[in-house]
Amino acid sequence: MQPNHEAPSAKQQKALDRERARLERAEFRDRERAEKAARGPGAWKTTVLPILRVALLAVIAVALVKFAFFPANAPDAAEALYPDGALIDPVIAVETGDIVNDIELEGSVVRDPTTKVLADVQGEIGTIFVTEGASVERGEPIYQIRTEHEPEPVMPTEDEPDPEQPQPYYTFTDVVSPASGVLVGFPFLVGMPVDIGLETGAVQPSSFHVEAPLTAAQQYRLLDQPKTATIEITDGPAPFECEDVEIVEAEAGEDGQGGGAQISCAIPSDVRVFPGLALKVTVAGGSAEGVLTLPTTAVIGTSGQGVVYLPAAEGEDPEAVNVGLGLNDGSFVEITEGLSEGDEVLEFAPGAEPDVDCEDPEQYDPTVCDDFGMFP
Repeated sequence: MQPNHEAPSAKQQKALDRERARLERAEFRDRERAEKAARGPGAWKTTVLPILRVALLAVIAVALVKFAFFPANAPDAAEALYPDGALIDPVIAVETGDIVNDIELEGSVVRDPTTKVLADVQGEIGTIFVTEGASVERGEPIYQIRTEHEPEPVMPTEDEPDPEQPQPYYTFTDVVSPASGVLVGFPFLVGMPVDIGLETGAVQPSSFHVEAPLTAAQQYRLLDQPKTATIEITDGPAPFECEDVEIVEAEAGEDGQGGGAQISCAIPSDVRVFPGLALKVTVAGGSAEGVLTLPTTAVIGTSGQGVVYLPAAEGEDPEAVNVGLGLNDGSFVEITEGLSEGDEVLEFAPGAEPDVDCEDPEQYDPTVCDDFGMFP
């Protein structure tokens, strides 16, 4: 029986043709890859292209060297040695103005120091009038000392060879409070002995005062001893006046730190405060209207006498001029003598610190802040 070979359908014939074409393309690609591998990279890639790349880099390097070291418009050597500009020191004129010399300090509330209670005489405690923690007024008795005294003995005589000796007698001394406040550190009991000068407690006052550090520059701004100061406590009572202002020497701590001058004044008793509260102290150091003024940067010195510098002519040094100084508000100083209105001086005296914040764009001054300025 002969096999039945049926002709493929049109759809099957199209699929066979696509498969045959795919096989032929794959065979062609494989044959082409084999021929390229047999030929190698060729002279263009191995020789010509690297030579052209090196030549191009050499041309670029020569051009850069010429532009950097041999510019077409370069000045000659003589001209290159000298700059074509000059730095001019800024000047400022003496002007008429007002000065308000208010000194602002940062301080704190401090409780007034305790006052020691000392025994006046020798003896023993006979009576206690006030116990520890009680409030006392100045002059109020705290306790009483009972002192025993031995009288002079009676000497025997012929008529009375064995006279009767007098009995000891006692005196009583009240120890009073040296200040008003609260009695603290009083552990004594009746019958306990005491000696003259023995510390038998202390009175802690209910009063407070202000302490604020004062720098040397601020002290020089105080031409006269201030009498009052204005105290402002954040989130506290309204600003109030602090009287009996004193400039005292602060005690250094055990580590040697601290010390120095400070402002101190008593806080009124009707103002409620607490120890350690931070506050701002404003001390009025005086004011002046219609006086000659200069910025403090133009003057060497802050009080009494100072020195300013007049602008120099070309090739000469600035001329130093002595001036009298009055009030100083930290930014401007009063000129009492040595200059007239309109006189020009150097805005930054040699050796004076310029009052310019170079980090602040609004205060930036290139004559001060830049490397080529007066003050690096």
